[in-house]
Amino acid sequence: TTPSTTSSSGINAEYGGKKRFYVMCNEHHRSTYIDREPNESSNDRNDRAIRVATAWYEGHLKNLGVGVVLLTNDRDNRDKAIKAGLKAYQVVEYVKSLKGCANLVDHLSHEGGAKDTTPAAGDRKMMYEEHVSLYQIKQGIKSNRYYQGKFEASRENYLEGYVSCHAFDKQVIIRGLKHLNRAVHEDVVAVEIFPKSQWVGSSSTVQLDDNVVAEDDDLNQMPATAESAYIRPTGRVVGIIKRNWRNYCGVLLPTSNTDNVRHIFVPSEKRIPRIRIETRQAATLMSHRIVVSIDCWPRSSRYPLGHFVRDIGPLGDRETEEEVLFRLLKQVDTECSV
Repeated sequence: TTPSTTSSSGINAEYGGKKRFYVMCNEHHRSTYIDREPNESSNDRNDRAIRVATAWYEGHLKNLGVGVVLLTNDRDNRDKAIKAGLKAYQVVEYVKSLKGCANLVDHLSHEGGAKDTTPAAGDRKMMYEEHVSLYQIKQGIKSNRYYQGKFEASRENYLEGYVSCHAFDKQVIIRGLKHLNRAVHEDVVAVEIFPKSQWVGSSSTVQLDDNVVAEDDDLNQMPATAESAYIRPTGRVVGIIKRNWRNYCGVLLPTSNTDNVRHIFVPSEKRIPRIRIETRQAATLMSHRIVVSIDCWPRSSRYPLGHFVRDIGPLGDRETEEEVLFRLLKQVDTECSV
């Protein structure tokens, strides 16, 4: 009844591959079903239903000596549960309280969606422009101000990407991190087209994101462009219509300070940006291939934020490298079949 914020593979790993959960259909149980009250929002009604189900379970299991805990990242829901005499915690504080499960914290996703919840986020400047709303995108597409298409990041240049739009015979070129505006390979995006006087051709150089950069680096940097007759429509990403994020294989960026919790993950796929994660296992994972998932990309962060999913195995190990290769080939096959 509450959204999961941990990866199932991480939980299974902590418990030896065994799934230890049950699903209760509280909406179809006469003791836990509730009607929506006048002037009560559907979200508030659902939260109240969760609290009622928790209270029922607590009484149902009392004679067995089994305690019931409500996990929710909704502060209002948690406060009301505590006021009603229930044990309620945020997911992160509950996981941190578990004994013998210190590594499980690494599997928690970042809260807040697109909002920046990192320390001192309020003191940091916004690096990217805010995405327009889906309603604005819909109206903009109707008026031909915006165009919808699938974003493809360049393999050769991290400062460049392309969007396939039905309105144009050629792909729209997006140049510079500021104009890419947090789009990730395979996202469905909305783009605004520049005047023809600003249209350019593809980049003439190979430029990979190999350097460690600071959060306040200039996002206005543009890729070098050769004189070319192959000019294409050029524009910028103004909004995200659909995220197509998935799990990614890769390695942690080498660092001498393995005691640090925050690290940068480098995906094996050149089209995927680096990802910031938190892990307490850096000393071990630094020499391993791992899987990471993206959670959000705040405007104040140079890179998207994600969390550790699982450890594939040591670098150079045959089974490890075979799995990474299989994942990459599987993704290429998926792209070719679309």
